[in-house]
Amino acid sequence: MGATDSPFWQARAGHLGEAVFGLADLDQAIRLVVQTPPMSVPLEPEFGCALQDHLDKPAPQAAPAIIRAVTKALQRWEPRIALGQIDCHLTATHAAHLTIYWRPSDSGQQGAYSKTEIAWA
Repeated sequence: MGATDSPFWQARAGHLGEAVFGLADLDQAIRLVVQTPPMSVPLEPEFGCALQDHLDKPAPQAAPAIIRAVTKALQRWEPRIALGQIDCHLTATHAAHLTIYWRPSDSGQQGAYSKTEIAWA
């Protein structure tokens, strides 16, 4: 299946006139959901992920809360993926590094997981 035949596509963020297709589209959509704070999209105020609400908590409390927030947001806003595992590593400066393992939900739950890494400071 070529890029133009892919059921998954959208405009490439930050690149006028370009598009992303297939797994790259899903990767971009995951980043968009996770990196968008709730209440920042006027016509869809609930869109996004509230991970920033947990960054100032102590690491033993913050990491599980961030994983829950990311899981909840992706399950709600990106139904095209099936989540595998989410890893969260926090730094001493309260920055988070997320690794999200996923695959397309229409894959029949077979095949390797794709990985999206997001750094949040």
